[in-house]
Amino acid sequence: AGTTTALSGALLSEQRSTALATTASAGYGSDLAFGGIQVGSATNTPMSVSGNSLTAIAGNNSVVNTLNASATSNLTGDGLIATATIANADPVLPVVNVKADFALFNVQDASGGAVTATANPGQLGVHVDGATSGSPISVLNNTVTAQARVNDAGNTLALNGTNVSSTASLANWQQSDNTSTASITSGAVGVSNGTPGGGTIGTSPLNVSGNTFNASAAGNNASNTLSVTAVNYGTPINAASGGSVVGGGYQSTADYAVLNMQQNNGAVSSTVTGLNIGVNIGNATPP
Repeated sequence: AGTTTALSGALLSEQRSTALATTASAGYGSDLAFGGIQVGSATNTPMSVSGNSLTAIAGNNSVVNTLNASATSNLTGDGLIATATIANADPVLPVVNVKADFALFNVQDASGGAVTATANPGQLGVHVDGATSGSPISVLNNTVTAQARVNDAGNTLALNGTNVSSTASLANWQQSDNTSTASITSGAVGVSNGTPGGGTIGTSPLNVSGNTFNASAAGNNASNTLSVTAVNYGTPINAASGGSVVGGGYQSTADYAVLNMQQNNGAVSSTVTGLNIGVNIGNATPP
């Protein structure tokens, strides 16, 4: 009953990076130049440094793969087996076979390089050189991010129908021989006074909160999603073989199969250092 849609489909994504150094930097470097508000004198004047983002992102391979199959009524295979295969042309990679009515396979390989991301917020906030009174000062919800990922992938395979009798397989293979380093350094975030100017903060409410600093590094990072949405699940036309992923000494076999394979041989490090956060009264270095 209803409309039957018979389909098969395969998606194969392959990325290779060789001897490629990737660097991303954001901010002021070694110069602590002031980024924010520097005020002489203020009375009953609200001041805010809020919602700013400073981001440094570095990587060798990055991809988003999506394979969707949908039918208004019946979704079934067409009698063919969709196959995504990587042969062993590169000795680093195993032979991997992904088989099903719908197959998605992502491959990422990186070697001979380094991935580095550095973020330096400098002096972000409000510095008072003169005098303030009755002037609310806030430094809120600012974000500083340094992210270094050698291989980064988002893979989604989705089947949708009232009656689904199709198989699906998803595989992800990532190999990293590169180093990955993320760092946030030498910053000052908040409210300050002091030299130059010898400023004074009188009856001014101060609020430094919700600021976020995140340094993250990874050799391999993947998000794999296989979803099947149906009212009824039927027997696949290719039930004898089902869905399967075989490779690298691993195997996943089912009507809906997922296999994630990751190998990391490079050093990974993330650091947050030298940050001065808060309210610094009498501090010669703003904020």
